[in-house]
Amino acid sequence: MMDSFLVALIYALYVSGISYRKISEILKLLRLNISPTTVSNKLRKLERFMNEYWSRDLSGKDYRYLMVDGMWVKDRGSISGRKVVLSAVGVTESGEREVLGYTIQNSESEESWRALFESLIERGIDMKKISLIVGDGSSGLRKYLKNIPVKIPLQVCGFHYGVNVLKDVKNKITKQLMFSDYFWIVRSKDLEGLNSREVIKKIKLKVEVVSEQWELAGRRNSLKLKRDFDKVITVFRVIEDPSKARKLFTNNVVERYFRDYKQFLYEKASFNDEKSINYLTGLVFYDINQRLRRKPPLWHK
Repeated sequence: MMDSFLVALIYALYVSGISYRKISEILKLLRLNISPTTVSNKLRKLERFMNEYWSRDLSGKDYRYLMVDGMWVKDRGSISGRKVVLSAVGVTESGEREVLGYTIQNSESEESWRALFESLIERGIDMKKISLIVGDGSSGLRKYLKNIPVKIPLQVCGFHYGVNVLKDVKNKITKQLMFSDYFWIVRSKDLEGLNSREVIKKIKLKVEVVSEQWELAGRRNSLKLKRDFDKVITVFRVIEDPSKARKLFTNNVVERYFRDYKQFLYEKASFNDEKSINYLTGLVFYDINQRLRRKPPLWHK
């Protein structure tokens, strides 16, 4: 039986447009004697499994939080030359998490996000039980959540918010220092032992401190920092336990596992069509879920 790395290699070659015969020849260079027929059979079995896996029933677990993200990929077969992979990671009350699903779209519009959420609902996700959605705060996502019957709070990813606040700072050292100021607001030890209401009060005071420091240094970013900061601390209003809330302050839990996938898609891959994107994305996300199962719960100390 071929190991998962070899299957992934064959799959990556296949979705790049390489024939079964050529794949077999490439593998022979690696001293792997696998015939074109075997390559074909393995890929067909894998595709059937992936189709079943990404259609699996999701009603068995009590998901309470959703972390959503959009990743742009190169697509030679589309007019714009790129597609966006919208994905959702579910988190249960006990802190278990897994990639629930994804969809490939032309944009991050309201309709695109609707396609993702409706696919999750069809597979058993009960949106009435979702207490919080964590995302980058794109206009399409906000519009979708605004127009659905169930009102679900949106936690704007703290990291993405900080990036947007400081995106016009050109000097790298200055930006690093300002990022340190920014994350001091929510990550310092003086927030430990406080309840959520006290945390919110403390954070707001610290926002004022950092804003004043930036103003004194002649930085206009202080206005950006204060303008929509309430959207960044929604999680502390929804989750009473601050230690849990901090775990959902950003999408970093998702980003950490998607990092290698993103780097490959951004820098190395240019797919022939949407089908190729779908095949490889499904395989990579499946692998991420296997790794997540071996990890302790998100709330693990």
